[in-house]
Amino acid sequence: MAVNKSKVSAGFIVVGVLAVFFGTVLVFVGPIIINDQVVKNTIIDPKNDLSYTMWKDIPVPFFMSVYFFHVLNPQEILNGEKPMVEQRGPYVYSSTDVAALTSLGA
Repeated sequence: MAVNKSKVSAGFIVVGVLAVFFGTVLVFVGPIIINDQVVKNTIIDPKNDLSYTMWKDIPVPFFMSVYFFHVLNPQEILNGEKPMVEQRGPYVYSSTDVAALTSLGA
């Protein structure tokens, strides 16, 4: 079953013309749509449930674990011996932040 080369080339031309047309339209309309969506989704407004709750109650808590080491033989270390240490910790710091909206509008 042979494929007619002229039909295949005509199909590629049609697809190419449509791609150029949609690309040209998106060059001018795309930034407007993207800017509108960014402004719409980044305004911190109590009426906008998603962005307001994500801003007010930060979903990722902050945890930090710290270990300290107590040197048991400081004088021997000064004489060139291997240090002996005792691990202290973990000391865990956690923080949960809640934002407060002080005013609405500019």
